[in-house]
Amino acid sequence: MLRSLLTLLVLSPALAHPRRLGKTPSFDSSSARETPTNFSMVSRVYIPYNTSDQALAFGMGAAEQVAYDHVQKYAYAVSEQGVLNVIDWNDVANPQVLSNYAFDFNGAKLTDIEICSSQGVMFVGAGAADTVSNGQVHILSTVQRSSPAKPTSYGTLATGPLPDMILPNSDCSKLAVANEGEGEYESELVDPQGSVMIIEAADWTNPTAAVTKSVSLAGYTDSQLMDMGVHLPLPLDAMVYFDDYSKWKDDLNFSTARASYSSAMILGCRVLALFRQTPARSTL
Repeated sequence: MLRSLLTLLVLSPALAHPRRLGKTPSFDSSSARETPTNFSMVSRVYIPYNTSDQALAFGMGAAEQVAYDHVQKYAYAVSEQGVLNVIDWNDVANPQVLSNYAFDFNGAKLTDIEICSSQGVMFVGAGAADTVSNGQVHILSTVQRSSPAKPTSYGTLATGPLPDMILPNSDCSKLAVANEGEGEYESELVDPQGSVMIIEAADWTNPTAAVTKSVSLAGYTDSQLMDMGVHLPLPLDAMVYFDDYSKWKDDLNFSTARASYSSAMILGCRVLALFRQTPARSTL
């Protein structure tokens, strides 16, 4: 069964800024800056879904994920059609899509993109043709304002099935990868275990030297995970629902599925946040 998981990874020594939260945080904003009173649109840019600047269409997933290089002032968008597009944002009132800098991944299932401005590299997650085979993270050069050029590939990093979210820490010495492991049913149900990887490298332009470590999510019960704040909306008890209402109820023996259930098998890792390690905090 497919589940969603908010995975909080504890990395040191650098503190990264959480980007996507799974639940409403509690914090004191009394010392925050004054809230803006209004907003106005400065500009709008339409991004093509492939390498042609004329390929503009609704529903093609032209901007599945976007990332911004705040140093070089270029934005990047990955499309569901397997293309990375570059947008020049130096003039915020007149952003320009640089179609001659587009990078074609030949139809790959792109899932996420992150920028490491300090090292001049970007990471692009890509799933396999299906959702149950291992994916990869592509490492590419970013466009430099002083000498603009099309991004080039430095190589790839192997991941688990469907690397749906990626996130570097603040000094870009580590890259966290959340492998969703989305299930697939054809003649039988194949549902790989969701997983998290921490990939470390001193030089991302040489990915063959990167070291990968897996974060174990095994050994926990549903109750333990939920007590730690993991978002687990469909635990073991919810599987009873599928006996009567699933579209596969006549093809699968859900009693057997429940008997072989483990929390680790149904974790679908989809969101990452990185925190500085403290004595009172552990993984998850």
